[in-house]
Amino acid sequence: MVEENGFKFESHEVETEDGYFLTVFRVMNADVAAGKKAPVVFMQHGLMDTADTWIMNFPEKAPGFMIANAGYDVWFGNNRGNSYSNKHKTLDPVKDEEKFHDYGFKELGLYDMPAQIDMVLEKTGAETVTYFGHSQGTSQMFYALAKDEASVMSKINLFVACAPVALMNGVTFDVKI
Repeated sequence: MVEENGFKFESHEVETEDGYFLTVFRVMNADVAAGKKAPVVFMQHGLMDTADTWIMNFPEKAPGFMIANAGYDVWFGNNRGNSYSNKHKTLDPVKDEEKFHDYGFKELGLYDMPAQIDMVLEKTGAETVTYFGHSQGTSQMFYALAKDEASVMSKINLFVACAPVALMNGVTFDVKI
């Protein structure tokens, strides 16, 4: 655990069912760090981004710190393929680049979101979390809800969709990550 400016930080790694290793960060105010139970918020970044999006403009305007200051236990997800979650059980992101990066909203909703949420629930002992998604973070939740609404809803008490994306027609990417 690292401490800075009155906040404590943790880093956790979780493996998805299909072998990706994802890094999840936690930020706690003094009360949560001291063991006080608090409502849990999970924040998922958008397309081609990382959990850093939630802590930019520290501390005054950073959503993650504003929520932590309000008394919540805040967790930040990192989807497969970003700089914090660039590992797989058998695939190398460079040698197996095409196969490693062959995924979409479906895999993020089917594997990444549930693995991260389940780990957060296990670590906190909470029954449910509030899910804050931005862009791609909303799309993976939409997929998860469409695939298994009952299971997802048993773990999520509120879904906040910031800049929701459900479909991207006519868009192509030629980006090396």
